[in-house]
Amino acid sequence: MDIARCQPTRPGHILNLPNETLDHIFSYVTDWTVDGKPLPLRVVDYRRDGQKTIKNIRLVCRRFCDTSSHLLLVVVTVSMEPSSLARLEEVSRHPLISKRVRTVRVILKYFGSMVAHKLNEYFVPYQQSRLEDIVVLFRHLERSEGSEELSTEAVPKSRRIIDSWDKLIKNAPESSLDDVDRKNISIIKRAHKLYREAYLEQERMLTDGSFVRAVADAIARMPVARFLFITDSDRSLMPGIVPFIKGIETPSLLVAKLVEPTTWRLGGDYVLGPPPVELLSQIPLAIYKAGVMLEHVTYRIEPMDCFSSLFKCDGDLNDLKAAMQQLKGFRFRSEITLYTDMSEEEEDDDDIRYLKGFLEAFTDTDSIQEISIGMNFEQPAQGRLLTAGSFLLTRTWPQLPKFKGRVELTLDQVNLLSGSWADVLDVMRANTVLTSNRSSIDRPSGAECYSLPEYLKIEIFSETSEGTANLYIRGLLHLNPLRQITESDDESPATSIDD
Repeated sequence: MDIARCQPTRPGHILNLPNETLDHIFSYVTDWTVDGKPLPLRVVDYRRDGQKTIKNIRLVCRRFCDTSSHLLLVVVTVSMEPSSLARLEEVSRHPLISKRVRTVRVILKYFGSMVAHKLNEYFVPYQQSRLEDIVVLFRHLERSEGSEELSTEAVPKSRRIIDSWDKLIKNAPESSLDDVDRKNISIIKRAHKLYREAYLEQERMLTDGSFVRAVADAIARMPVARFLFITDSDRSLMPGIVPFIKGIETPSLLVAKLVEPTTWRLGGDYVLGPPPVELLSQIPLAIYKAGVMLEHVTYRIEPMDCFSSLFKCDGDLNDLKAAMQQLKGFRFRSEITLYTDMSEEEEDDDDIRYLKGFLEAFTDTDSIQEISIGMNFEQPAQGRLLTAGSFLLTRTWPQLPKFKGRVELTLDQVNLLSGSWADVLDVMRANTVLTSNRSSIDRPSGAECYSLPEYLKIEIFSETSEGTANLYIRGLLHLNPLRQITESDDESPATSIDD
């Protein structure tokens, strides 16, 4: 009898596993890809529990800490502020954490030139409007625990602050000011001084290129950071509003909120000065020159204008095309602002040319596997200046997945330049998922839409699910409603006058 074979086996223990296996196990906590493709950043943000779990894993023992630390960050965020750049550099130089960072998210909030230079004329009115808007928005948000009391106290105090700042704008005599006025005026002056300093530091980084270089160099130091996400907003609403309201109670907190940079949309609404549009091309170009070929690039900017600032010269456009030759995914979302005045038509043409060149630079590669372009024009007529066909017909993409079977497809605000909507309806019915309410045509223009009576246009292309065009696409109607109109017109007897 083999005595050795009868001896009980040693009980298994997780620490007996090799480091590679532990790494693989822990990676499931923070994995944010599906079939090798990155999830949208909004989904990654919602997976913060994974980061908390990794923090707890690191506390178990030294071996767990060594095999999981590199999973602590998969997305690192940077903005145009020295403290943010310092954190990015620290992460990129960390021997463990830097190895796992997959995405660098660049937030292009900015400090406006107009408000930085003129206190009474721009800065104070801007902060007054901002405070009024935030108070109104706060009162309409769903109240969280304790926020009702905060709102009740904050509203009259905010009005008092606005009144004090109004006295500053009107150069009210010193004798008309009380202690509360002096305190509120001191806060806004202190905030403007800090805002101006932040603006000057921002301009220095933009002028000497140190911001762009710092981002590019950091990405070059992180071996798998090949995903770039550029936006003008962190998309957080309540986290920014509540501290502002609380700041009304504490001068130092209020000053900090008044010195914050702004999104491009608010910068345009409040006329703060032009945003740094040139960074949209300078950042990926600098990354390329640092020796990195990006695999995925996403832009989410609202709104965008002044596209002629995208490139300093035509050579930059050619370099951007070269930089994207290994790109696998490109996503672009923006609200587009163009001039509508006929006197600005030539400027419109230049803007469209630069925007078209910018988008084509990212898609002019055989490696592309995903393209998502969404542009919401502020004026419907502006969309006709830039058509989907100008991108879809420029080249073919051999790596772009071929759809098999039926798909879900929505055409929203599409202007048909040739062909007919009747043909489009037939194509969609033949290729989209039947009965799916996610396949539709919404707010179309062009072709038959120009000649249809208004009542028929509403009946056929209603924005509700009851529009006959959408019902036909989904297989709920047997006959194409647009062909029925055409056939009815063809069968109508000719009008004649008897002698």
